[in-house]
Amino acid sequence: QPPQVIGDDRQIFVAWRHPAAERPLLERPNTGHTSLELSAFDPISGERTWTFVDDIPDWRTALLHLTGDLLLFADHGVDWSALDRTTGARAPFPVADIDSAVCSAAGRLWARRDDHLLTIDAATDHVHAEPATFIPAERRHQWSLIDCAATDDREVILAVNLDRFDGGLLVAVDRDT
Repeated sequence: QPPQVIGDDRQIFVAWRHPAAERPLLERPNTGHTSLELSAFDPISGERTWTFVDDIPDWRTALLHLTGDLLLFADHGVDWSALDRTTGARAPFPVADIDSAVCSAAGRLWARRDDHLLTIDAATDHVHAEPATFIPAERRHQWSLIDCAATDDREVILAVNLDRFDGGLLVAVDRDT
């Protein structure tokens, strides 16, 4: 699998995946799972600081998102998980659906969980969940967040996908509430 690279001036992360059966050093039975490996590199020295290896069932693609001191990745094809950028250890992160993006706007992370829009303060781990009232009630469980951005006013613009046939929406929400 081609690697995925994401990074900034602090670290560069490389993620790659391959069938666990091709990884005899993992010493795990062949369960049909996929092994995900993440390595952090110092962009100045090129030093590799840590590698994270996980056995993941039903892995679709390596999904990474970098925010503050966290590296977010798709865990078990269901929810986002976080790694501490300093140590590479697992870090707490609110449950957010993997089939929806995690994006940054107005100093917070924005994500989806079921039919709720989440705002996550990464510094305090405070999570606020609000029903996605901008989606008709009968379709709320089907929407996904694609991207977000803050304007100079008091709003955040969300790019929302309803499904692959009906297109999506640009939604303005109050950045504070």
